[in-house]
Amino acid sequence: MGVLLLRLSARGARVGVLVLVVVVTGAACGSGSGNVKTSAAKSWRVCGTTLSDSAEGVSITDASQPGLLHVDSGSAGGLALLLENNCRKGATFEVLPPVAASVGRRARAGGGTAALILQPSADEFIVRIRHPNGTKTDVDVNLTP
Repeated sequence: MGVLLLRLSARGARVGVLVLVVVVTGAACGSGSGNVKTSAAKSWRVCGTTLSDSAEGVSITDASQPGLLHVDSGSAGGLALLLENNCRKGATFEVLPPVAASVGRRARAGGGTAALILQPSADEFIVRIRHPNGTKTDVDVNLTP
């Protein structure tokens, strides 16, 4: 994992903003932005929970930002979703229809979920994520070959 710290401040202002950018190559408590899909991590650890530790690795979809995402592939270990990029507050989620996927593993955070791996039983479904700040993300999954 690489970490880059930047200090930003407005001219003449006494208050600065500290920006922390985390680049994930293995374990993290969150990462990335919006529509980024990262394939690589052989071991995926979020908020102290190991979600995946396999030779095949896992393809992680970052769903921590509000909006609509389209996913057309998973990995042998399931569909890996990052719901929140911190471990203080977790998100809630639902699979629509509920029988389309089950939770394989889950990393909990602050009464909700930070990340999870779903085991699909259908080729098409939606994962609706409600973030602690009131925003939502819909992940439109279409695994049809």
